[in-house]
Amino acid sequence: ELFASREQLASERALLRASIDATLDPLVVLVPLRDRSGDIADFVITHANAAACAAQATDLGVLLGSRLSELTPTMWPGG
Repeated sequence: ELFASREQLASERALLRASIDATLDPLVVLVPLRDRSGDIADFVITHANAAACAAQATDLGVLLGSRLSELTPTMWPGG
């Protein structure tokens, strides 16, 4: 049962990635980064499609792991 659940999860993740990659609009998957009090302080990019790379004029390797505040500093307090 656990093996079947892992297979299903892997299949669903693959479908999600394929859907993101096939989308013509820029699309990124963000994970919140929280401060010590638990408030969201920033977001990190965990996946991006080709359109997002083109919109940022950069490679996927640069986007992955980047903080949103680094990519859009003027949208953050003090930016």
